[in-house]
Amino acid sequence: MAKPINMRQIEAFRAVILTGSMTGAGEMLNISQPAVSRLIRDLERDLDLTLFKRAGARITPNEEALLLNIEVERMFIGNEKIRETAAAIRGVNTGMLRVAAMPNLAVGYLSSLVRCFLDEHPNASVTLHEDSSVNIIDLVSRHQYDIGLAYAPMPHPGVEVRPLPPTEAVCVVPKGHPLARRDEVHVRDLEGNDFIRLGSSSLLRHQIHKVMEAANVHCNDRIEVRYAATACIFVSRGLGISVVDPFAVREAGEAGLVVLPFRPRIPYEFSVVLAAWRPRSRLVDDFVTILRDHLIRDFG
Repeated sequence: MAKPINMRQIEAFRAVILTGSMTGAGEMLNISQPAVSRLIRDLERDLDLTLFKRAGARITPNEEALLLNIEVERMFIGNEKIRETAAAIRGVNTGMLRVAAMPNLAVGYLSSLVRCFLDEHPNASVTLHEDSSVNIIDLVSRHQYDIGLAYAPMPHPGVEVRPLPPTEAVCVVPKGHPLARRDEVHVRDLEGNDFIRLGSSSLLRHQIHKVMEAANVHCNDRIEVRYAATACIFVSRGLGISVVDPFAVREAGEAGLVVLPFRPRIPYEFSVVLAAWRPRSRLVDDFVTILRDHLIRDFG
């Protein structure tokens, strides 16, 4: 029979990963550095793994440690969730709401929603996690987050997907740019312009490319950025034009930008993702209601 995992060893391991040193882990756990070292050695012996590379006083996690840490973090998230659930049960408006959202939403747009939510629930708190849509759906299906805000175009096992009112991609150009005088920008108008494109993981990037390809339009793709909000900032500095989701414009602000409808329309869709077959608290329902109200107000 396998020996039970020693939780103190796991706590020491996590503390070393978080702080980057045995000394920092000791301070975090309020124990001595030698005690941390002993716990790590015992953990490596019990798991029959070498988890850290040691060079004098320096310690660096190896690939095995990083893989193990993924499961360790899941375990700690689960433990925290138990406490949060208990708090939510004690009071309808009390407890932790865990929200996982796509970065373009989490970076800025959700701040006003969270403020509104907390104003209505002064005894509640919110944890916001940024991630890809695929990971968000997985996290919600495993009950690690209460609400997911993700692109979910097809059914997924273990989750309920509630589509939200769609928005549309917009074209952003610097003030003073010739296109800034237009009422709208057509894909043909992009021909020959310096264009700031989104990273390869962006669905919107592939949608834009498809539209350009169909129109036989070629831009000067001189800059690539991961986030649409970053693209807006670059546009405001006169480094090119871009096509982004409308949430990115709200985060970057419109200083130095002209925001125009883009044609042909590119729908920008996302959904609320909830765990299936799971009772939902009033906190979840209230947050979703606030989200829908904001979307209708801002983009309806």
